[in-house]
Amino acid sequence: MDYPVIASKQFTKRFEQLEKALPRISKLKSDLFEKLSKKPFDVGYPLPKQKHWKYGFYYFAKSNEFGSFPSFRIVYRITDDKVEVLDMSPIKF
Repeated sequence: MDYPVIASKQFTKRFEQLEKALPRISKLKSDLFEKLSKKPFDVGYPLPKQKHWKYGFYYFAKSNEFGSFPSFRIVYRITDDKVEVLDMSPIKF
């Protein structure tokens, strides 16, 4: 079963800003969505549950799990029927 992958408003806003400066990053989004739709539990690692979180399993992944891209953290949530990509941020070294 493939999960539908939905981008939150926060993720979409950040991604559009990055896309202006890094046009190749659109490939990251397509690879990310494809992998999360097929095997979302096999990417990244689960985050410990917090009281204020909505229903679902929260995961943290790095962009290099989806290909050769600049380093970003990606947070997503898996529920019974979908995967929601919540946010992304650059990894600072």
